[in-house]
Order: sequence, then structure tokens, then C-alpha cells
Amino acid sequence: MANNPTFQRTIALKLKDYFVHLAKTKLPIAMGDKYSSVVVTCLTCLDKDNEDFGDEDEMLDERGILVAVRFMETILQKLNEISV
Repeated sequence: MANNPTFQRTIALKLKDYFVHLAKTKLPIAMGDKYSSVVVTCLTCLDKDNEDFGDEDEMLDERGILVAVRFMETILQKLNEISV
């Protein structure tokens, strides 16, 4: 059962949902809302309803380069907005 791709995907999605839940509920208390938002964006960057990454067509690249660049730009911009 553990080698079943459907089972593995289900477990991975449940884990991601749990981490997103923690990032939204527990992390803000310790790290603040802005940092928590960055973590949620990282965890959900490939989700269709994530508005931080723009049009899905802009993210497509067979080598993953454009995806990685867009990810870094978005995350670094959000991190730079945090002041201590």
C-alpha cells in the first residue's frame, strides 16, 4: 500500500494541508503574520488558487527555470517586506 502512487499522493496532500493549517494558526503567534504568509505561500505555490504567483502559463517551463525564478522573486519580495 505504501508503494501505491495514489496512496502516496493522498498522504502528501494531507500533510501539506496540515502544515498549511499550522502555518495559519500556530506560526503567527511565534513569528508574526507576514512570515506566516510567506510560509503559506511556499506551501501552496503550485496550488491553482494561489494568487501570489500569477498566471499558470507564466510558470510553465520544461526545465523548471522560470518556475524557480518566479518562486524566488515572490518569496524574497515577501521576506524583504518583513521588518524586525
